[in-house]
Amino acid sequence: MAQAGGAPANILSPSFGITPWIDTTTNGITPTTVDYTTSTFTAKVHGFGATDVVTLSIGNTPMVSGGTCTTNTGGFGPGGCPSAVAQVPDLGAGKQNVLATGSVTGATVTATGAVTYDPNVDQTTGGTALNQVAGTGGSSTILRTGSATSGPAYGVHGLTASTAYSIVWNAISGSTVIGTFTSTATGGIPVPGVQVTIPADISGIHVLDIQASSTLGTSAIYSNTLFSAPSEFADSDSGIGGTFTTQFGDLLFLEGATLVATPTVTNVGGSTVISGNGLAASTLYDLGMSIAGNGLATTPSTCSLSGTLPALPPTTIVGSFTSTSTGAVPSAQSVALTDMASYQGGEQGTLFCIFAQTGPNFGSTTAVGVAEFELQANLNLNMTSAPIGHNVIATAHGLATNAAYNIIFAYQPGVFAGYTGTVVGAILSNTVGAGSATFTVPSVAAGSYTIELVNIAHSNIAIATAPTLSVTTSGGNCSNQGTTCMSVTGTPTVQTIGGGTKGIVATYTDNSNTAQTAIVFAVVHNAAGQTVYYTTATISPAANGGSAVAQLVLFGLPSGSYTATLFATSTGGTAISGTTTVSVTL
Repeated sequence: MAQAGGAPANILSPSFGITPWIDTTTNGITPTTVDYTTSTFTAKVHGFGATDVVTLSIGNTPMVSGGTCTTNTGGFGPGGCPSAVAQVPDLGAGKQNVLATGSVTGATVTATGAVTYDPNVDQTTGGTALNQVAGTGGSSTILRTGSATSGPAYGVHGLTASTAYSIVWNAISGSTVIGTFTSTATGGIPVPGVQVTIPADISGIHVLDIQASSTLGTSAIYSNTLFSAPSEFADSDSGIGGTFTTQFGDLLFLEGATLVATPTVTNVGGSTVISGNGLAASTLYDLGMSIAGNGLATTPSTCSLSGTLPALPPTTIVGSFTSTSTGAVPSAQSVALTDMASYQGGEQGTLFCIFAQTGPNFGSTTAVGVAEFELQANLNLNMTSAPIGHNVIATAHGLATNAAYNIIFAYQPGVFAGYTGTVVGAILSNTVGAGSATFTVPSVAAGSYTIELVNIAHSNIAIATAPTLSVTTSGGNCSNQGTTCMSVTGTPTVQTIGGGTKGIVATYTDNSNTAQTAIVFAVVHNAAGQTVYYTTATISPAANGGSAVAQLVLFGLPSGSYTATLFATSTGGTAISGTTTVSVTL
């Protein structure tokens, strides 16, 4: 320092200190949003010691990897180092501080709020945010967060720490809350995840949004990211196929149709009711039925229209309906089960399929949904009791096509295998598995006996629930059969039987092995229950199931509604039938 005209009047010895600092904008990197699964944070540091190794951390949390540099390298002067590149740690949403620390000098500097975390829902090679990404209404899935440090880092990250959230179904078009949770201190889903039940809805892709419980209606995910590229939230890796850019990330679920048949086990002559959901809204569907596995397997297969041993495509429409606005099957879609054949050798349980198909696809191998039920062959006897030597008619349905069956009287399963019993006849089924035959009650002790069918070709039992017959030992006359001697066949009706006269027409069957002469009574009651009239008819049906028609004239009664009680007696006045009630309108 010099001063004109003489020596300086005063000499100062100035000094200054170097303060460390972080250049977070090096190389044009903007550290305002972080996806820890792929993003790295880059910074240049200055002002540290000449031999310092500088370490970066975010939010007082070490980097997942990297984040260190040595001063006086890369052309930097004393105390500086080039970019310290690091994969960022897993933290909750919001602004986070960046801390740089020197290893020798211990010097530190904090860049306040230099990094902002936003939510991220994505897949890695370890899995998806939802453990199940497809299913039907009523199924479940688990929303989860993988570990960024000790395991696959899939799933939900970057939510606000320790905050109550709701899981919302159909976030774009509705707001049904199907689950809740409180986020962890690092903004993730608590271990082991949140299990939710998928609501019944129309088929297709649905969004499960995450919304803060305090601000329902506002997504914590959608449009809440600072990423400029929508691909950062692409859903093509959700596991359901296709490419989507909803910015909901991995929060997609593909709902399919589900159809259920009730009951699931039934017989020919009954019915099953179809219910379900997941169909397209307000759409006309046809129901078609076919046997599983092409009818070739001896054991039930699956109701698939493609693949190995597929079900036969349906050819007959057994019902139609229009789905509701929510894609559900309307109530009471009953399907009557007329004669149909079982698998050969699978009469006790054959899987049948009822497919829902749109009109243009009916009869093809394309189906929206399928219901399954098991058909069991059934055997009916024309009477529940009979004496020795009496003829009994056995009628079967749901057998295999064109198959022969032995009628086994007094069937008993064997101790280890096989069975015991007496062959008393045989049934040959037709093309739809139906058949009938008459057998004679053998000479056995009085009691109840099981009547079974056995497939002759396969030696397997055909009837899962076999009927029983009560046998009396004495001969077949009405005195020892009582009121089971005669029975009404069908339903009595009111007809005009001559000259405009009304009458009750009833058919009676002789269940004994001798011809009977019976007097049939009709006792008529008015609406108050009072007896106002009676009429009789005499009939003589043949033995062993012979039938005769009783015509019971109603003469002189005024117009109105009546109830008639029908019964038969022997000529000596002994009751030989039960009572039958008929409604009569004149």
